[in-house]
Amino acid sequence: MITYIVNSVLKGKDYNEHATRNMYAKVCSVIGIILNSILVLVKMIAGSISGSAAILADGMNNLSDIIVSVATFFGYCIAGIGAGKHHPFGHGRYEWLMALVSNLVVIMVGETLAQKSFRLIAHPEEIQFSLLVCIILIFSIAVKLIMFLYNQKGAKLIDSASLMGTAMDSLSDMASTTLILVSMIFQYLSNKNIDGWCGLAVSIFIMFSGIKSLSETIGKILGEPPKQETLELISEMALIYPEVESIGKLILHDYGLGHIDVSMNIEGSEDNGAKLQEVAGELSYQLYRQMGYESAIQPVFRVRDRSLEEYFTECANEVVERYEEEARVEKIRIITVGTNRDIYIVINCSRGLHKREKEILEELQKKFSEISIKYRVVLKLVITSIRQHD
Repeated sequence: MITYIVNSVLKGKDYNEHATRNMYAKVCSVIGIILNSILVLVKMIAGSISGSAAILADGMNNLSDIIVSVATFFGYCIAGIGAGKHHPFGHGRYEWLMALVSNLVVIMVGETLAQKSFRLIAHPEEIQFSLLVCIILIFSIAVKLIMFLYNQKGAKLIDSASLMGTAMDSLSDMASTTLILVSMIFQYLSNKNIDGWCGLAVSIFIMFSGIKSLSETIGKILGEPPKQETLELISEMALIYPEVESIGKLILHDYGLGHIDVSMNIEGSEDNGAKLQEVAGELSYQLYRQMGYESAIQPVFRVRDRSLEEYFTECANEVVERYEEEARVEKIRIITVGTNRDIYIVINCSRGLHKREKEILEELQKKFSEISIKYRVVLKLVITSIRQHD
């Protein structure tokens, strides 16, 4: 039924288009608001009938889900505005900002419910068993299962981290409601009141879900590595051209809502310089047509001299080892730029070595300039440990 509604709204649309992805996410958010509103109503009724704090806590959890869905909806509305004078890359990252606020709300709701549950553990209140309440809880579990399925499907279809987070939150809600149902049946059969403990378990579920989603959202904002299959697909598109020997510095810039820009170098022989420039333009167009990505592609000419690369690697290791024994050169590439040669050096090191990056760069530049003034160093330090330095 949910799939039918979504497909009816987006009938004939291309899911690779930003506008379609945005509309799909907004439709899912609206459905989530409606279903969670129903769950809040029925759980408040069930909680009032039974006097169960755990059911009321679960209802409050659904209320927080409504807040999340509303925030997500408006986040998608803003994200779909598109590029503007002051935001040339669009407003897609508003989705992540709204998700960040929503995650914090969920954590605060869970913390409030945990405090109430602790009070009920210390001072238990009588719970009234009711077949109606059990039916309501079973209904709630079924609704959350539906929400999990359609959000998971939508997340995979439009590659949305927000919808996948909503799907996992629905799965968590299913688990917590099932726990409440089991506790009510257990209490009815054994005459032991565990409502406070179940309420505490539900609040832990809520906080865990919020913290997990918060971590994922922060990861998106800080920047995550692109999917390996995406990198492989772009590499395959570039290497189809015989003039392209290899690619380097392939970077995907994610601006949210599927707006991704690509920057990369295509490497080949200097003899094919003019042809490589044509390839760069054609590849840029194909990335736009096939994947919807805008791109900046730079033809470069790599110096493939194994002995020279080994020599520079040895020299660079000697320099960085004086600053940190465990630091090592991971990669070296030598690129011809006009009459100069740029040496790109990637070094694995600890977080503490970043403080001395400028010193290392200056020392490497001085050392290589003694060989030839045409050598220029481009340095990148990659953190592989957290050891500090004085």
